[in-house]
Amino acid sequence: MDSVGAAAFILGTIALLGFILWGTHQTARLLKTAHITQNLLLLPAENGLRIFLIALGVLLGKLSGAQSAALGWAAPTWRDALIGIGVAVALWLPLNAATWFAIRRWGTEVYSPVVLKNILPRTRLEWLLVPLALIPAAVSEELLFRSLILGGMGQWVSPLLLAAVTSVLFGLAHTAQGRIAPGLTGALSVLLSLLFLWTHSLAAVCVTHWALNLLQLVSAAARREELGRLEPEAAKSEGPGPREPM
Repeated sequence: MDSVGAAAFILGTIALLGFILWGTHQTARLLKTAHITQNLLLLPAENGLRIFLIALGVLLGKLSGAQSAALGWAAPTWRDALIGIGVAVALWLPLNAATWFAIRRWGTEVYSPVVLKNILPRTRLEWLLVPLALIPAAVSEELLFRSLILGGMGQWVSPLLLAAVTSVLFGLAHTAQGRIAPGLTGALSVLLSLLFLWTHSLAAVCVTHWALNLLQLVSAAARREELGRLEPEAAKSEGPGPREPM
């Protein structure tokens, strides 16, 4: 790989990482006070941005000079899907239990479900569209954190060290969601990194990420009334009008 391509890959990946982390933190912080009537995952601008980030990530991956296998860019298989779903279920059970225990025990100061409430489907149509919108959301993050950073930058720096550093940064980006959010999200990032290094498959971690998000939404839908009680009074009084019943 030529030095210009390497420099472009490294600087581009670092810039993309900074943008994702900043955007994650700002979104969670602003949602605490902003009044949004649409599902965040279905906003056209948000989906357009995710598709752009995926295209940019693919370009950066090509500039990295790394082999497709190192980037995890093999064609998806049924094995990837089964591994992804199995790992997602195994991770979701303790993660979901720990999160709801913390919220019930200490309230939203320790972990705020504000982001979850703003992506939770409220109509039959949204239950069809949101799972589809979760796909580019998962792919854009996994392409960066696993494929580009672990696979691309792993040519020069230990992938385990990169996994540790990026997981800490990813956790810190979630500080606006409560005191235990950085630990939970950081630990999840570590586990996804280990899964990528074990399978060498971007598809496997994307499926895991997507399935985890979908399981969180299903769990939240079953606790919709409880989520409503956790909502700030100001948001309740200004909340969106009636939606199509489930």
